[in-house]
Amino acid sequence: MMISKEEKMEMTVHQVEPITKKDLRKMFWYSIPFYSCWSMERQAASGCLFTMMPLLKKLYKDQPEKLKESLVRNNELYAIADQFHEFVAGILISMEEQNAKTDDFDTSAISNVKVALMGPLAGVGDSFFLGTLRVIAIGIGASLMAQGNPLGMLMFALVWNVPCFLIKYFGTFWGYRLGAGFITKAAESGVMQKIMEAAGIIGMMAIGAMSVTSVSTNFSLAIGSGDAAATLQSVLDSIMPACASVGLTWGMFALLRRKVHPLILIFGVMVICILLSAIGVF
Repeated sequence: MMISKEEKMEMTVHQVEPITKKDLRKMFWYSIPFYSCWSMERQAASGCLFTMMPLLKKLYKDQPEKLKESLVRNNELYAIADQFHEFVAGILISMEEQNAKTDDFDTSAISNVKVALMGPLAGVGDSFFLGTLRVIAIGIGASLMAQGNPLGMLMFALVWNVPCFLIKYFGTFWGYRLGAGFITKAAESGVMQKIMEAAGIIGMMAIGAMSVTSVSTNFSLAIGSGDAAATLQSVLDSIMPACASVGLTWGMFALLRRKVHPLILIFGVMVICILLSAIGVF
């Protein structure tokens, strides 16, 4: 007997308990210690996984293999402004819910969306919250304390924490509603593939920008003599600005693909830099 395409799609649908407001509030409280577990290897990935853990267990309680995949997927490199983490987590959990309901969901979209969002939101969040709001809060609190008013400490805590907690709390619900509705419409209209491609492009742009701004080299080795002498760094920059930084990033990425442990790479770079500095290359 032939099975139609519609019948095949129905066969892949799983019964999953829906995410409730109570679940989202629980995820919010789990997100409070988001940045308390930070590492050079994956940065805040453990905090992201801890935030989503209760809901992932609920969604995949009858699908152990998908649960394992989701635990690995949500423990990938992740860094974002603390105040926007809940918004992104809400979007991610809505995508995980869609994946739990069907076997046809492309899980690479989850990682692509996370990579695409964390770069811009990290920059905006740090600029506004750390560079603006925190400075205002410190100014108000310090001015009161300078006058001998002990309420300065309370004012600092209120001006800084109240906006942050409100954005974090409501961002959990906003992200989930946006993700659930948007993903369903995108899947029905057939634009999900375009969204994935766009998210991947933005993610690669963010990674490329980070490799230039976060990785720096300073080769002080002199080439030539007298007034014509130039440092190796200036020669490399004349060929292509920041080419050494990009080359170092590519080299680290190639070693990671060969399963070299990140901690070995970190300490290896430290040792090599010390040796190059000792012989005058750096």
